[in-house]
Amino acid sequence: MSSRIAAHVASVNQAIIPPTTIAETGQFPLSIYRPWFRKFFIFVVPLGCVSYFPALAILGREDQAIGSPHWFQCSAPLIGVVFLLISLQVWKFGVRHYRSTGS
Repeated sequence: MSSRIAAHVASVNQAIIPPTTIAETGQFPLSIYRPWFRKFFIFVVPLGCVSYFPALAILGREDQAIGSPHWFQCSAPLIGVVFLLISLQVWKFGVRHYRSTGS
């Protein structure tokens, strides 16, 4: 009996506790989040471009989050690659201009 209650409580806790990392956020569809949060994970940190939009294209479903067209869903992984290349350039710039404190 107690194991049934524990299993139920564990599932309720998982539903109540919000995602704590970006990786956990990517496990859920963007349509469950508020509009400002969706835009952040589409345009600032393009997490939706590498998980949400390709999944919609493969499943053939409409986007309920922002109403993106099918061609965008199919090309979204390329946007993720572009963001990766930009991030690598920023990283290289930071490494080149890094100065240790000496301590």
